[in-house]
Amino acid sequence: SPQRRTRLCLNPCLNPLPLGLNPLSLALNPGSGPGDDLRKLQPAEKNPFMLRLLLGKNISVITQRRADSLKIKEEYHRFRDTNAVYFSLFAMILLAANHLLEYSKMYEPSDKLTFIPPIKVGIQLYLCWLLYFYVVLALRENVLRANGSKLHPWWIQHHYYSIGLVLTMLTLPVDSPSVDRFSEIFLQWCVAQGFVMVLQNRYQRRRMYTRIALGKNSKMDVVAGESCGTSGQLLMLLPLFFALQLGQGYIGSTLVMTTWRTVFTSEGWLEMEDHASDLRGSRGACFCGLLFLRMAVGNFVTLIQTLVRKRLYRKEAQSRSSQKGPALSAFLYGSTSGLVGLSSPRRSKETSKDSKDH
Repeated sequence: SPQRRTRLCLNPCLNPLPLGLNPLSLALNPGSGPGDDLRKLQPAEKNPFMLRLLLGKNISVITQRRADSLKIKEEYHRFRDTNAVYFSLFAMILLAANHLLEYSKMYEPSDKLTFIPPIKVGIQLYLCWLLYFYVVLALRENVLRANGSKLHPWWIQHHYYSIGLVLTMLTLPVDSPSVDRFSEIFLQWCVAQGFVMVLQNRYQRRRMYTRIALGKNSKMDVVAGESCGTSGQLLMLLPLFFALQLGQGYIGSTLVMTTWRTVFTSEGWLEMEDHASDLRGSRGACFCGLLFLRMAVGNFVTLIQTLVRKRLYRKEAQSRSSQKGPALSAFLYGSTSGLVGLSSPRRSKETSKDSKDH
């Protein structure tokens, strides 16, 4: 009967959900249903600043096919995986060359032969590569967000600050003592950050695929940016994140505390300063320190917000499961009794027929 078919469809024992599928996953992850993300069919919103700057305001980067959106995501991950290794490798090579130069000066001083110009050129080339790296990351993340990825806004803003930092370093004099000291510390920090990025890209992607299979994330979600946290964060990466943020904040505060006085001197703002004063390099190092502090605070706040949100979501899920247990048992009992009630008239007819035969 129609009534029995209705009860059979509502009975979770006869029509169970797939293992690990949350009934609210479609509501929590819009665009994960069989009809793909229908929000793409709506009138397109205004492009973000990065896309308007590089592509124009009338160019749409939204793909209508899910396969094309997933290709954009996979290319983004492949770009990060490949360049995270170069991020540390190039910095390690420059650090090793700089230390070898200091060692040769200490034991074999020579004024005729020096490798300082090639090392300075190598640092400038590395900064140019970093500029390319951060611009491409910011551009691709804006495209991913336009196609449905739930990227935290700070991830993209972090790359904007990194672009400003690299541009500032490229404009500073290479023979400045302040810039020389900051370049040494900056290369050491790049080695540490590249190491964390390699670990994050390797392990967090596996965790993200697991969460997508369980319906906790959509297929367009990506791994968090460097030195930031995300939902489903592995606990082993949290100490590395906090250590990296602490080091970034220490570098920024040290630079600001040692160079802030040069910002408030009147010399060199309206006229050319003395070359031996190093005002330009000190002021540039102070500005780089402020950017380092801003990125450290932003990364720390974003990570704390992610952990608090995760803890609240876990408590809510536990309370929901505790309330769902008695309701589910009552629903199952009602469905079973309804099925028994539907089959009881047939059994009564068979019982009466048997009694007549006897």
